[in-house]
Parts: sequence; structure tokens; C-alpha cells
Amino acid sequence: MDQSPDQTSDHSLDPTDQELPPRWIRVLLTLLLIFLLVVIPIVVVVNLTLTGAMARIAEEHARAVLGVPWAGGAALVVVLVLRTAFGPVEFKILGLEFKGASGPIVMFVLCFLAEILAMKVLW
Repeated sequence: MDQSPDQTSDHSLDPTDQELPPRWIRVLLTLLLIFLLVVIPIVVVVNLTLTGAMARIAEEHARAVLGVPWAGGAALVVVLVLRTAFGPVEFKILGLEFKGASGPIVMFVLCFLAEILAMKVLW
């Protein structure tokens, strides 16, 4: 029995054929994540600021309050500048080769950790 190319028995995985949760569950999870990652931290920061605890925390833990966000921004700038100036970030380290999306991600993590280590050593 001949099968036409449109009726092959090979059921390859098509991303559009994947079963997703119902739309209301996806919307609920998205709203919950937004609430947990945006609204609650804003409420906490406002509460700490109004009680005067924010200034005390910033003084006692300056590396965490100022240094870590700075290190993240600086690592992002390094990755973006390298990508803009030299094209896609691809490199080999310890016998592993990083290409595509993994290159910038690993480069960001390495830069971030190097900057955090430098703060720890030099502070």
C-alpha cells in the first residue's frame, strides 16, 4: 500500500502539537509570578524605607545592596559589548565549547562571579 508524503506514519514532534495547560492556568501562573517577583519586593522596600531600616541595611551590607546589582550590570555590559564588537560569543574553556545561546549566558555568569569574587577579596 502506497502512502503519499502527506500521510506518513512518522509522527515527528511538532512544537505546535504539544499539549499546554488551559489558558486560565497560564494566565494565573503569570499573574502569580508577576506578583511574587515585582509587587512583593516593592512592598518590602517601601516598608523598609518607611521604617528607616533600609538605610541601616544599606550601611551594614553595602556589598549586597550596591555591589551585587553593579556586578550584574557590569557583566551584562561586558557580554553585550563583546557581542556587539566581535559578533556571537563563542568560546572553549576546560574542554567545553559554548556556542549559540549558551555562550553569552556562560560568559555573563563567569564575569559576574569574577566581579563578586573581586569585591569579596578587595573589600
